[in-house]
Formats: sequence, C-alpha cells, structure tokens
Amino acid sequence: MLGLTQYYFPIFEEVLDQYDRPQELKYLPIIESALNPKATSRVGAAGLWQFMYGTGKMYGLEITSYVDERRDPVK
Repeated sequence: MLGLTQYYFPIFEEVLDQYDRPQELKYLPIIESALNPKATSRVGAAGLWQFMYGTGKMYGLEITSYVDERRDPVK
C-alpha cells in the first residue's frame, strides 16, 4: 500500500490544492479502500473514496453497466 501512495497522493494533493481543501483528506482512501480502486463494499460503495451510487451521480460521475467513474482515481 505504501508504494501506491507515490502514485495516488500527487493526484490527490493537486486537486486538494486546487479546491483549497485540507491535505489530510488524502489519507481517507487508505481507510476507505486501502487505495484499491476496484474496492466494493457490501452496501454498494465503490472505488478509492467508496462513493455510493447516489453520491457518484451527485458529483456528476458516469455510472452504467459499462462504466463506473467512481473507480477512476482522476475523476
């Protein structure tokens, strides 16, 4: 998991800076998904941030039977 931080943290840090959010939020995906973009919870939350279907739609993510942008680390 520590190796994955070198890939994901720069992405998170850039967006957190862009929107003036606390940098500590970059640690949340470690707790939620162990930095696994394919993670899925028992109740249907998916991706690094473990967004539910409704939350993903609220943020404008495409969620179909072919595409699930909740699993996209950049989105």
